[in-house]
Amino acid sequence: MDSGYRKDSERLARALSLAIAQPTVSGGDKAPFLRLHTLLRELFPRLFAVASLQPVAEGALLFCLKGERVTRPLLFLSHLDVVPADDLAAWRYPPFSGTVADGFVYGRGAADMKGHMIALLSAAEGLLAAGWQPKGDIWFAFSCDEEIRGPSMAGMARIMVGQGVRPSFILDEG
Repeated sequence: MDSGYRKDSERLARALSLAIAQPTVSGGDKAPFLRLHTLLRELFPRLFAVASLQPVAEGALLFCLKGERVTRPLLFLSHLDVVPADDLAAWRYPPFSGTVADGFVYGRGAADMKGHMIALLSAAEGLLAAGWQPKGDIWFAFSCDEEIRGPSMAGMARIMVGQGVRPSFILDEG
């Protein structure tokens, strides 16, 4: 296996593991969400250095990577919250351990949606590291209460509408 691929895979697995280790349970304590925000800034410093963060509900993240010209932007959605992990006996590894084993990262949120979020941010960070700038704006909207149908995504939508944002493409988990 190519050593560059292995290094990237290990870096992504580590980033996902660290994100999973933050128990961002829907409707719970906001401290894990704020720790996750700090972690994401540390893992993806180029992106967070150039993106404009928008003030939103505590726990959610909304930010824009400005493009070279005004076009209809891209919008990538995800959510930072997870459902509780009540039945610990059902887990091969502790749900908030982010255990990396046998080529997989295990834990609550690995597939829904921290893996998706880490992939989006990693792609943007890698492109920025290579000197890339998008042609048009790219927005990232990560809610903090999707699992309980909370208001954070609607609040972010209101912010974007208020700024005249009309995406040409939206990618969510569906």
